[in-house]
Parts: sequence; structure tokens; C-alpha cells
Amino acid sequence: MQSSIAFSPCLNGIINRYHNSKPISLNQLALRPTLQPKSLLLFPSTSRSDRIYDSKVCPLRCGISSNGFSGDERRSVRKWIEVGSEAISTAFPLWVTIGCVLGLVRPSSFNWVTPKVCTVGLSVIMLGDANISISCKQTLKSSITLCSWFNTSWVLSRGGNVALSVIMTAASTLSAVIMTPFLTAKLAGKYVAVDATGLLMSTLQVVLLPVLAGAFLVQYFQPFVKFISPLMPPMAVATAAMLSGNAIAQSSSSVLMSSGQVILASCLLHASGFFFGYILARMLGLDLSSSRTISIEVGMQNAALGVVLATKHFGDPLTTVPCAVSSVCHSIFGSILAGIWRFSVPSEIKDSEYI
Repeated sequence: MQSSIAFSPCLNGIINRYHNSKPISLNQLALRPTLQPKSLLLFPSTSRSDRIYDSKVCPLRCGISSNGFSGDERRSVRKWIEVGSEAISTAFPLWVTIGCVLGLVRPSSFNWVTPKVCTVGLSVIMLGDANISISCKQTLKSSITLCSWFNTSWVLSRGGNVALSVIMTAASTLSAVIMTPFLTAKLAGKYVAVDATGLLMSTLQVVLLPVLAGAFLVQYFQPFVKFISPLMPPMAVATAAMLSGNAIAQSSSSVLMSSGQVILASCLLHASGFFFGYILARMLGLDLSSSRTISIEVGMQNAALGVVLATKHFGDPLTTVPCAVSSVCHSIFGSILAGIWRFSVPSEIKDSEYI
């Protein structure tokens, strides 16, 4: 710790713009009256007159600094970790694209990835979905919710309705446990053998249990959650990129042969989700903020879950390719919407900033 006394560059309340302070001698420190009495009065007047003193000495300011830096100039290690985590998460489409390209060019880079590694990785992603939602001032106040960090961060960056995003994500996450095996058996059961019971157990294992574990940690181990929370988004991004790259690497030759059809189908799927999610919400009379939120929630889905389930329950490696391509497609479309919606914040969001 260092203590210091400094002369302020202020003179009579006006900031000296040039800061060309000169050394001050000791005789200048004495305050001298501007009006000197001409004679000594034996009987001073009873009426008190104010005597004005003027000084050209800059006011003294005393302070204690630590190693020559103020508290505002220093940033804690946690703050730097949060900044890095946000930067990595923002570049999510880039990392997923790099993973897919690497799996296509050098498939041997993902030989270490096994189905068990994929399951554990997806569990890590779902574990990070239990967060404390404190961004909603009116609807959700410091409540523990099941909230996808990725979708919610994109909702915030586009001026969306965070409370609605939390509710929709929680509903889709919990309903996926039942609807995923049910719809897969109904829609694909006519073409391939589908083990609905196995899909149900796998979905419970990689979706519901990690989310409940995350909610339990948030409720009873908040210091631990606060410590690891900045690390969860980068871990989820790395896991998603690894899963997508591994899916491409497993059938890279087949992807090169039929990549056009898979890419076209994935693009149409997610483009229709973003488009109709927004249009139908507006047709129902919802405000602009809620319509954007519904568009994001419909257009962006958890492709990593599809990769894990397809890898575990279907023998053909090609079944995982649409999920990997889907992850890249919805990330690119989301980035395009980011550039469009970032410069047109809804009026209700602007008004709420001043409340």
C-alpha cells in the first residue's frame, strides 16, 4: 500500500485543461488577505464585515493507493474470466463451424471421441441450463429456473423477452423427455427400428437428471455455482463443437457425396422455424419483443442432443450428420438475425431501461 498527497489541477473550481502545474514554494502556502487594514482601530465596529481571502494554491487531496493503481483500474481474475467466457460464447457459430470443417478434412482428429464421451459432454451442457434468472424485473424475480444459457444470451442481445424465453426453454426441455421418443417412434418407426424405451431412458439420463442436478446445486450450493458459472458457457461451446465435428468425422466421405441435400434440408428447417415463429406471433397480436423471442426459441434447437441419441441408438453413422449440419445452420441464421435486430431495439425495451 502506498500513501500519497497530490495537488489537484483544479483552480477555483475550474479544471486546468493543460495540467501545467509549477512547483509551489512554502511561502505560497500562507493565505493572505486581499484587503490589508490601513490603521489599527482601538474600538472596532460591532458590525462584522466579511473578509475575503483568495489563494492561488491548488487544493490538497490525500489518498491511499495500492501499488499505484486505483480500484477502478484493476480488474479481478474473475472479471477477466467472465469477459473471456462471453467472447468465446459469442463466437459459438465460428467454433461449431471449425469443428465440422475439421471433422470433414481430418476425421482422425476425433478418433478419441466415444459414445460415452458424447453422453458426458451433453450432460455438461444440460447441467449448465440451471441458472438463476435475475434479468426479468417484473415476471421472474430472483427465481431458480431451467434456462438455456445460449438461447437466453441471444434473447438478451436482440432485445427479446427473457421471461418468455425462460418459460419456453423450460417447457421444451422437460417435454423433450417424453416427446422425443414418442415422435421418433411415430414418425421414423415405419422406416427404421426405433427403441422408444431406450430413447426415453437415454433422454432422462442426458437431459432431465443433469438439469435437476444443476437446479439442486443452484439452490443449496450457491458459492460453488458462482465459482464455476463463468466456466460453463465455454465448456458447453467446446462440447457442442466436439459433438458436431465428431458427427461429421464418422461419415465424412458420405457427407461429401450428399452434403447438398443435407445442407438444403437443414437450412429450410431452421429458416422456416425463425420465419414462421416470428410471423405467427405477430399475427396473434404479440409485441415485437415477444415475437423475436418466439422466433429464436423455435429456430434454435439443441442439435447436440440429436447427435448423442442418434449415435447411441442408430447404427448408421449417417443419422448423426443432419444434427451436426443443423447446429451450424441455426447458428449462422442466428448470427444474421443478430446483425439485423441489434440495431432495432423494441421501444418497450428502451422504455424499460429508464424504469
